[in-house]
Amino acid sequence: MTTFEEFHESYYSRVFGFAHKLTHNFEDAADLTQEAFVRAFLSFSKRDADRSCDAWIMQIVHNLFLDQCRMKKRRPATISSAELLAVNPTLEPADQSPTPEEELFAKEFSGPMREALGKLSPSERMLILFNVGGASLQAVAKGLGCSVARANSKMHRAQLALKRHLLLIDSKFANNGDYAV
Repeated sequence: MTTFEEFHESYYSRVFGFAHKLTHNFEDAADLTQEAFVRAFLSFSKRDADRSCDAWIMQIVHNLFLDQCRMKKRRPATISSAELLAVNPTLEPADQSPTPEEELFAKEFSGPMREALGKLSPSERMLILFNVGGASLQAVAKGLGCSVARANSKMHRAQLALKRHLLLIDSKFANNGDYAV
């Protein structure tokens, strides 16, 4: 094997078949296969050349499957509130009041700002919220899968779009410096 692409092509069907035998579920097998190849890719250059590729990738799949089984044991079973109330009708429903995060968002982004954020595209809104949240450009670039310069350019365009919407909604908002763009 010289490249990872050749390795992937050669072993994909065998890895998927093994994962399917372990999980007995198509979606779980696909997830397990994908994760196994991600792990294999990350350590492809460090693998032991004396060990067969077949044994190496199958060991990765097996270990990931065991990790998933352990996680399922640790994760408590969930039950819907409707099921819980059916079992015990004397229980009171959970508090439906807003969480502290929801209250903060409502307070921080009220009026013109909320309206302007609503007019942005989802990607522009995400960039503005990253900016307001104090995320570094490096973190934004990593999340977007692009260079820092490209992330900075996208952030600047999102800020200009927000400013444009704010000016259309309420001219005093952009003039009093409540949001630096």
